Amino acid sequence: MRFSARPLSKLALAAALLLGLAAGTGLPAGAAGAPPAPARSYYLVLGDSIAFGFEASVPAKSYVGILFNQELKQIPGLFPISYACGGATTASMIDGPACGSTTGSQLAQAESFLRGQRGEVALVTLTIGINDIDGCMTVTTIIEPCVAKGEALAARQLPQILSGLSAADPGVRIVGMNYYDPYLAAWLSGPAGQAVAARSLTVFTAFNAQLAAIYRQHGVRTADVAGRFASSDSSTASYAGRTVPRNVAEICTMTSMCTRADIHPNDLGYAAIAQAYTPFLPTRFTGTPTADTTRKWIAAGALAAVVVVIAGGVTMRRRRTRRSHHY
Repeated sequence: MRFSARPLSKLALAAALLLGLAAGTGLPAGAAGAPPAPARSYYLVLGDSIAFGFEASVPAKSYVGILFNQELKQIPGLFPISYACGGATTASMIDGPACGSTTGSQLAQAESFLRGQRGEVALVTLTIGINDIDGCMTVTTIIEPCVAKGEALAARQLPQILSGLSAADPGVRIVGMNYYDPYLAAWLSGPAGQAVAARSLTVFTAFNAQLAAIYRQHGVRTADVAGRFASSDSSTASYAGRTVPRNVAEICTMTSMCTRADIHPNDLGYAAIAQAYTPFLPTRFTGTPTADTTRKWIAAGALAAVVVVIAGGVTMRRRRTRRSHHY
């Protein structure tokens, strides 16, 4: 598969728009004589390129942007912090490197933030795991031993991630997600592709069940993204004038998989992901941050948002030159 690379200027614009969401809610500009920072709560974003929002038309149309705007109505003063990184696996989340860095890891960054702001994080969304097996599949083949190895890695490493986050801030609300199956698009290519699509659905169904079981064991809710994409629905639907299974039509409609071989969601797909998360969002939050730590993390968080969004995009572009079908 091929992905079109975004120019850095657009990545910088994306970072500015993300910060603009927070600025519009009263983020202090730092000018002399500015009033003291109000008490704030945080939305921490972790995971892969879906959490990063790759291929959303603007940041506000990513699932993170949608959820942030929804939650801001319920939790005034909410501030977004993202460490999401394109191409992230459970291994890279634990061992690094972090986006735009040769040291550290996404998990270490998240744990440090959660410890520093313990009791002040209203929500953590986690989108991780699929890159452990995604490199094992294309629209023409599925490498079964590779899938089995990836499933075993995720089974071992996702619990470590969840334990680390919970230890850093016991009781913090974490919501994970399962994944839609982009390789259902292979169905359009004829009998051979339809066999690949059928097998890929079996792989994704089993992997999603594994994710749900791990999340459940750690008291974490699972956003049913696969359900929102009708992944298991093979009833009749229509796409581009053809009669196809509904799950194929949904993949073609909510990603660019059937037109540009791009596994990422489009705006419709991100809206569906946001809908899957919505039932598990907090409707209120009563964290009690101190003014000193709030000001410290607002300043650090504003810089982190710019650096992580830009660095994450650069990392994705670099990784796409080596492997073109990662989340």
